[in-house]
Amino acid sequence: MPFNHALVRVTTLLATTLVVGLMVGAIWCYQRRCFDPAALGHDELLEWLVTYDLEEVSPQTRCLLAKRLDEGFSGEMDWKAVNDQLTPRHRAQLWKNVPLILEPWFLDKVRRYHECETSDRMAFLDRAIDTLTVWKGLDALSPPSGQGDGDWGEMEMLLRRQIAVWRDRAKPDQQQRIDQLVSAIEVRWLFRQLAGTLDEANRPNSEP
Repeated sequence: MPFNHALVRVTTLLATTLVVGLMVGAIWCYQRRCFDPAALGHDELLEWLVTYDLEEVSPQTRCLLAKRLDEGFSGEMDWKAVNDQLTPRHRAQLWKNVPLILEPWFLDKVRRYHECETSDRMAFLDRAIDTLTVWKGLDALSPPSGQGDGDWGEMEMLLRRQIAVWRDRAKPDQQQRIDQLVSAIEVRWLFRQLAGTLDEANRPNSEP
């Protein structure tokens, strides 16, 4: 009888360990699938931004999401259509998450711009500006303060505030790199705006 009781206890312990192991493995596999950049589609990215509190995920996960957003949110976006599907709770969560995504995205750009060959920097800046141009559409998603102004409104104000925070806590050499990237983006942005204005002014009038 003692042998049978011991056998039951050992069997129960092994079964419990197996079940827990399978659950942990399933959760791990699910997280690996969810956080694999190739596994997150456009709608899933939006769902993460408006549903989950990204303060509760690891910095590595936020970096992964930032990278995927950089890749996935390009070209034209119908932000008004997106806004029509969001609840006030979704919008509040979105604007809480935006700075958490912007930080790894921006600091990665700082690092990569510093590592870029001089001949490649113009294309790099254009890519970053194109991404920011798409993201400025977030202003259509009912920003919480409603106090944005200028061409970018809420997103511009948020980005400038966050860059100041990241710069203040950076080491001197990183502060210099941040300043270099910000200045380069502003100059390139201004050049593109002026070039667009000149092209518009020089375009032949199509009317007879």
